[in-house]
Amino acid sequence: MGRVAGFAYLEVLVAVAVLAVLLAPAVEGLHAGLRGSEASAARLAEDARLRAKMEEVLAQPFDRLAGAAEAAGNAAIPADAFSDPVSDPARRVVFLSYYDGDRRALVATPTGLIWVRVRMTGRADDLRSLVAR
Repeated sequence: MGRVAGFAYLEVLVAVAVLAVLLAPAVEGLHAGLRGSEASAARLAEDARLRAKMEEVLAQPFDRLAGAAEAAGNAAIPADAFSDPVSDPARRVVFLSYYDGDRRALVATPTGLIWVRVRMTGRADDLRSLVAR
């Protein structure tokens, strides 16, 4: 009698054992990838909110920005007229200051340039721009 084609019982058991051992790390890798994509989506949403605030500020007339820069006094004090309310957990804070293009320094005296910085509470990065008269 000849040998029957197909897998032996032992071969099938070994294949199932190998799959069982390798399946757990593969599923964990997929799960980690999904978590990363959720964090990335949240970061993209925060970036969009930050850019929207910057666009909102840059759309303001120069004189209004100049008044807010003078009211703030220096670049370390938020411009409350443009910042989100303090109660907002993802508060977007706007900083305005005059900018001296020659010395490339933030100054307290009026110039034709206003430095704008927008940052979000809980994040280390920010957006920066200049507005000219």
